[in-house]
Amino acid sequence: MDEAIARYEGLIRNNPNNAQAYLNVVSLYRQQASEASDPAIVEQLNTKAINAMNELKRVDPENPMAYLNLASIYLAQGKNADAETNANLTLQKDPTLYQPYIILATVNQSKGTNDYNVLSIWKNALLLLWVVMPPDFPVNVMLPSLLPMPASAEQWNS
Repeated sequence: MDEAIARYEGLIRNNPNNAQAYLNVVSLYRQQASEASDPAIVEQLNTKAINAMNELKRVDPENPMAYLNLASIYLAQGKNADAETNANLTLQKDPTLYQPYIILATVNQSKGTNDYNVLSIWKNALLLLWVVMPPDFPVNVMLPSLLPMPASAEQWNS
């Protein structure tokens, strides 16, 4: 694989407008990154891939595959905002591609999970207040915009 990468890098040096060479070398970088166990090597390969796709965007700004590759790499890195931005840019370039929709769904699912987790934390905090405070403590007056207070602690379980 290293030999193939070297050849594609040579093709890019000789013809910086060769979009397919950029896409092929990035595919190889990403394959190597997926097989690597050392996080530093994974990061190095992802950085090479990102740099190559940014260079492809410079020479061929309408190429949707540059944005799609960036979206995919960023999603794998947990950089959801960057993944979302590049997935949307991919769709602007070519709305017939299905992969950006999968990336956007994954990003939105992650947002929903995060929102659910935050709500769950608030719910548990309010339940703790409900349990430890005296019955006449005005928790529902202090926190009216967060969640309506239940009539009893058992309602939290429903």
